[in-house]
Amino acid sequence: MARKAAFGAAALCLLAALVYSAAWWVAADRLRHGFDGWAAEMRARGWTVSYERMRVEGYPGPLVPILEAPAAAAPGWRWEGPTIAARAWPWNPSRIAFAAQGEHRIWIGAADAAPVRTRFGAATGLLRRPRAATGVDLALGDIEIRMPGRKPPRSIAGAEASIVLPDRSGRADPGRGPEPPGPTIALTVAGIEIAGTERRIDSLSLEAKLTGPVPRVATPRGLARWRDGGGVVEIGNAALRSRRARIAGSGTIALDRDLQPIAAFSFRIDGSEDLLRLLVALDAVEKKNAGAIGLGLQLLAKADKGKDDSAALPVTIQNRRLYLGPLSVMRLPRIDWGR
Repeated sequence: MARKAAFGAAALCLLAALVYSAAWWVAADRLRHGFDGWAAEMRARGWTVSYERMRVEGYPGPLVPILEAPAAAAPGWRWEGPTIAARAWPWNPSRIAFAAQGEHRIWIGAADAAPVRTRFGAATGLLRRPRAATGVDLALGDIEIRMPGRKPPRSIAGAEASIVLPDRSGRADPGRGPEPPGPTIALTVAGIEIAGTERRIDSLSLEAKLTGPVPRVATPRGLARWRDGGGVVEIGNAALRSRRARIAGSGTIALDRDLQPIAAFSFRIDGSEDLLRLLVALDAVEKKNAGAIGLGLQLLAKADKGKDDSAALPVTIQNRRLYLGPLSVMRLPRIDWGR
């Protein structure tokens, strides 16, 4: 009797192992095909998605998909990254943790532009795919950014971001029923060191939501359709802290006839002197203009009946120029969206 019980237990264990093994390999196959399907879908939308190889390791433990030499591009930008390793369990393949330490190269603007080289000492994330949307949570640390033409790198101690992408983009034809919700982003960045100076941004945070007929890919035609359909980026809970400088407010960003950003914000600014020094350190304001801009900010603060370095004032972008109240602070580079 004992021998039969032992044999039965062994048979059940063997059956469970076979079922688990089958489930593991089916999940691994679905994961591979799911990623290939996503890449094909993005290519159909006008993106370029490539990688040398994708393999799934980890048996009999969690699924460990490994993506070698990944790259992606769309009009206006291109990205190349290091090997990405992920981790998921067979019974929950829609929740995937991943890591991507190493150098990330990002090209913004024209195809022949020099890349922004970004290195992450720590880069982890979580991909969630419930039925209605795809969510991505990122945690980055020890970030080093090298801008084209600049030898000293910018360094950032850490950053966190949460992105929610609906499965369907907004439609350009509002007559076909209600539009699906646009993407939302919550971003928090901490400890931005400005190389070559003693200045740093202690924290930067914002929430952004795209409204209107969000295009599947950022082509000039798709962006023009989004603009003409009332598309805007709503920015809420925007805040910056750097020493005594404090900025808080909200506003909207849209596109003008040339598909360049236009914006209108309402901000409360405290510590305008520290803010001006920060803008000079960032090369956003030339030193020769800093005195005049600082005097203007003081006059605006007095008109607001606040302290000399505290004011509530509008911040706008028009014709590729950034304004603090009526003061023109800097000229912005032109964005080339491709063809």
